[in-house]
Amino acid sequence: RVADKKQTINFLVYDAKGGDIESSGNQLFLSLRGVYLLVISALKLDVLTCEMWLESIATFAKSAPAIIVATHMDLVTDREQTLKDLKLMAKHLRSRFRNIANVAAVSIETRSEIHLLQNAIVSTAFKTSFVPAKLPRSWLDLETKILSLKNVAAPVMPVNELEAMAYDSGVPDKASFNTALSYLHEVGVVAYFPNRNADLVVVDRSWLYNMLRTLFERAGQSTGLLRQRKLREIWKGEDEDHQMLTQDIFDLYGLVHRLDSDKFFISALLPPYPNPDVLSCAWPPMGDDKLLGRIIRFRWWPRGIFSLLISRCMQQQKWMVEEYWSGGVLLSTDKTRALLRQAGLEMSILVRGND
Repeated sequence: RVADKKQTINFLVYDAKGGDIESSGNQLFLSLRGVYLLVISALKLDVLTCEMWLESIATFAKSAPAIIVATHMDLVTDREQTLKDLKLMAKHLRSRFRNIANVAAVSIETRSEIHLLQNAIVSTAFKTSFVPAKLPRSWLDLETKILSLKNVAAPVMPVNELEAMAYDSGVPDKASFNTALSYLHEVGVVAYFPNRNADLVVVDRSWLYNMLRTLFERAGQSTGLLRQRKLREIWKGEDEDHQMLTQDIFDLYGLVHRLDSDKFFISALLPPYPNPDVLSCAWPPMGDDKLLGRIIRFRWWPRGIFSLLISRCMQQQKWMVEEYWSGGVLLSTDKTRALLRQAGLEMSILVRGND
């Protein structure tokens, strides 16, 4: 909670985890009405991590501002060189991501420059289009009631119950409730997707993260393909309507791809490399067949696009999917084979055959 002489800003803070699989779920908390702190160590200015998060923000939170924060400045041996390197890294990132609002170098141990970071957060928030707007007190009261439900009530609520709570908070009518609900979704307090399920609203987004984590922990060694019955076993104990809602939301975020009414594809469960035996059989040494190759370099590569490509390959009928892994897919027809691979901002396409 930060106040100046004229108004007060309340920040709802989420600390995103950084595990390889768990990080897949962090996009569930990315909000259009957010200010993002990308925290890295000044001992290792990890540009790849920054790029990964900035790509996620650009995909799911559009132009929401980000601040790069380098910590552990008390441990660096050459402060001036570190600041210079940080400035160069920020310049490189800004050439691709225009939403970088500020850069800060701090020490939690000595509290050095913490006040400057606080000022940067507040000033960045005030420069957004949404903070200067005046909100009805009833919306804020409703938000407070929803946050108080965490860990003491069901994480999913019928919309009509939330509507009744809104009226008790002073929201005057149906139209105002719909606007307030849209606002609460945008700030990340609730998750509501009326095009997928207009009857239920998630009032605790951390529940979605826990559902995803349970899925990863219980799926076991997998080809990335799960059937509806297996999902029910994994989420045993959860209400069936809540399970269906979770499937819809995960499909919307690209965490789970629905192939048909019974089968789902989950790219986060895929191995990082292909099975060498399958690959050598499906892509044997070159003979008399012809080879055509293309390398495509992208300026920006939204997260989840390649997994979506793999799922689309699985759904089409012309090509057979011989092998797939987190960064590639091998397709074939009677006379032609195609190998698609993705690494960073680059995708390579190899096609071979007699035609």
